[in-house]
Amino acid sequence: MRYDGAMLQEGAAPTTVRMFPDCADTVLWLVYPVDYEDTDLSPGLIGELEAWERSYYEALDTDFNWKTPEDAQAFTKTGIDLAGQVANELGEEFVVEFASYEPAAPTYTAHSVRRADNVGAATAFSGSSQMKV
Repeated sequence: MRYDGAMLQEGAAPTTVRMFPDCADTVLWLVYPVDYEDTDLSPGLIGELEAWERSYYEALDTDFNWKTPEDAQAFTKTGIDLAGQVANELGEEFVVEFASYEPAAPTYTAHSVRRADNVGAATAFSGSSQMKV
């Protein structure tokens, strides 16, 4: 039987998925923004990512500054949680990097240590060259 999957070579770096809002109707980025419809992520997670992005824009004033420090903290806290959820769906062959726009916040990296919870999403991101740009 022929194996149609992909293996991460020993010592190979996992694929990095970056997470941040940037007026692209998605918070998921490889080299380019990744449309949610191309990810095969679970609908619930996509809904949470969309809500998180909306909350980001709602938390900014007209000069694109945080309305309150609590808004910035909430953005970061939710972003960390969502990065972990995306990492779990994608599995060990991926890392999810989240650099918050909160002042002085570090860059967070989520990496699952197990196989993908969502094989369809892992496959979609593995075939990222086939995703729509």
